[in-house]
Amino acid sequence: YVSALLPAVVPQGLRALYLEESIPDEDEHMIVRSSAEGTVTEVLANPSALFDELQADLSREREATLVRGDRPDVISVDIAFCLDCTGSMSAWITAAKGQILTITEDIAPTIQKKHPDLKLEMKFCLIGFRDYGDPDQLVCFPADYSFSDDKDAFKTHLQSLVARGGVDGPEDLLGALNMAGTQLQWESRIKFLVIITDAPAHGLECNDDPNDRYIDGDPNDLTMKHVMEPLGQKNIDLMFCQVKKTKTQKTEELMAKYYNSDKAGEQRAMQKVQLFHADAIETGRFHFVFCLDESGSMGGAPWQALMKAYATFINKRRNDQGMGDVVSTITFSDEYRTHHTLLPIDQVATGINFVSGGTNFDAALTGAGQALVRTPPGVSPMLIFMSDGQGGGNPVPTIQGFRQQYPGFVCHCVGLGSGCCMGTLRSMSDAGGGSSHATEMDTIAGAFGQIAAGCAAMDGMVTEFGEKIAGMVAHRICVDHM
Repeated sequence: YVSALLPAVVPQGLRALYLEESIPDEDEHMIVRSSAEGTVTEVLANPSALFDELQADLSREREATLVRGDRPDVISVDIAFCLDCTGSMSAWITAAKGQILTITEDIAPTIQKKHPDLKLEMKFCLIGFRDYGDPDQLVCFPADYSFSDDKDAFKTHLQSLVARGGVDGPEDLLGALNMAGTQLQWESRIKFLVIITDAPAHGLECNDDPNDRYIDGDPNDLTMKHVMEPLGQKNIDLMFCQVKKTKTQKTEELMAKYYNSDKAGEQRAMQKVQLFHADAIETGRFHFVFCLDESGSMGGAPWQALMKAYATFINKRRNDQGMGDVVSTITFSDEYRTHHTLLPIDQVATGINFVSGGTNFDAALTGAGQALVRTPPGVSPMLIFMSDGQGGGNPVPTIQGFRQQYPGFVCHCVGLGSGCCMGTLRSMSDAGGGSSHATEMDTIAGAFGQIAAGCAAMDGMVTEFGEKIAGMVAHRICVDHM
C-alpha cells in the first residue's frame, strides 16, 4: 500500500510500488509498503499506523523551514512596501503612511489572538519611489536593502517622506519593483511586498497615457516581465493597493500576467486591495470654482493677501501634478464678475484687478452655479468660497442644491478677519461637505494651501485598508504555515 500526505505524490508512490522502485530516503511525504500485516480492512481500521509517522515527519519539516536556530516558537516574516511619493499622491500619502503603520502594528496581535504561544519576528523595509529626473527617485530604508525590526526608526523614516515631483502621469514603478526583487535582502520564508501607487508604470505595455515621456518603454530597458520574475522565483506574496483603479488597471493586469501561476507547487496570485468605497467617484481631476470677495473692505492689504493665497492654491495643485484640473474664478461684491470658466490650471494667471462694492453671497453663488453646470463628466467640482464680510441672502439652500445636483461636489469656506460671518460660512461648508477656515491676513495663504494639499473631496473615499491587509497577511501565515 501507499500512504501519502499529499495527493500530488500518490502517482510516484504507486509507480514505485508496482515497478518495485525505491523511494528516496529524504521523501517524508509518503510511505510505500510492498506487503502489509492483515487485510485491507484491518489496515484501514488503524489510520494512526498509516499517518502518524508521516505527520511527525511533516511537523519536523515545517519547523525546520519556519524556524531559525533552536527557537521552535518563532516565525520570521519580511514585509516590504513600495510607496509612490510623487506629487499626485499628495491627497492620499498621509492616509497611506498611517495605514502602513497600521499594518506594521496589527499583524502580530491578530495572529497571537489565535496562537498566543507563537512569537513573530517581524521585519520591514520601505522603498519610496518617484520618477526619472526627480531627486530621491528611489530611496530604500534601511539603506543597505536589509529588513529592520526597529519600528521606531521605520516610523521616523516613513513620516519624513513627502509627496513631490513627477512630471507626467506614469512613475518609476518598474524601478521600485526591480529594486524589491533584485536588491532587497529577503531572508524569511514568509515574504510580502505591498505596493501603494496612484499611477501606472512607463511604456505602452503598462499605460494608455499619451503624455507618457517614455511611451516606448522604461529608459533603463526594464520590462514588467523582467522585474516580476524574481518576485515569483523568491515566492514573495504580492499585494497591489489601488488608489486610482482606472489609471493603474493596465499595469496591474500586466503584473498579474507575469506573476500569477497555477503550476503545481508554484500556485500564486497577486492580491488587489481597493482603497475606495464602492460608491466613491474615482477621479484625479477637479473643477475648482473660486468665489472671492472684492467688497470695499477687501481693498489694499487684504486683497494682496487674498491674491497671495489664490496663487498658493494654484501653484500647489500644479506642483502636485494636478495638470488635468480646470479653474473657474468669480469675484463678487454687490454683483459677480466671471474672469474665466474651465480654464486649464496651467494657464491661470494669479493676479486679479480689484473692484470695490458691497457683499452679496447670493450673487456670488449665482455665478458659481453658471460655472458648475459646465463641469465636464468625470471631474470633481469643488467650490472655494472666501469673504471678509456679512453676506446677504440665504446661501445654505443653494449649497445644498449644488451638493445634490453635482456628484462629488464639495464646498470649502474661508473667512478673513473678525468682521466676517463665520457662522454662515461654517453652515455653507457643512452643507457642502467641506471645511471652514477662520483666518487673518498672515494665515489665509496657509488655509488655501491646506485645501489644495488635501483636496478634501477625496477624504471620505479613503478606507481603512491597513487592517484589511494586516488580516490578509495574518490569514496567510496561519493557513499556510501553522
